[in-house]
Formats: sequence, C-alpha cells, structure tokens
Amino acid sequence: MRGRRVLVFKPSLGVSTAWAYERMAAGAPQSYLPAGEAERRIAAWIEGNADADELLFNNLEPVVLGNF
Repeated sequence: MRGRRVLVFKPSLGVSTAWAYERMAAGAPQSYLPAGEAERRIAAWIEGNADADELLFNNLEPVVLGNF
C-alpha cells in the first residue's frame, strides 16, 4: 500500500467482540468472503492487477449496525 493513505476512525459506539462475531456466525454468513474469492482478490493484488481497495472492508459493520 505504498503511497496510499488510510483513514481509520473509531466511533464512540462500542460492542463486545464476542457478541459481534457470534452474531456474524449465527445470522450473517454473507458477511464472510468465500475462501476462493478471498484468494482470488489477494492473488490479483499481489500480481498488480487489482487495487488494495478490494481487500479493505469491514465485514462486521453491517452485523453491528444492523442491530441498532
């Protein structure tokens, strides 16, 4: 990610990590990127055929924010 800027922020909202992962495992399997797709994205990035944007996302966000 040389030459790129990444903005990370932490809102004041907080949830238990165990709760979030339990919710994701129990009811949101679409939150998981299938292994084959994850490997394809990583390989494309390593080969220089894809942006890092395809690798950077928060799959817990819909799980957590969908419950508030």
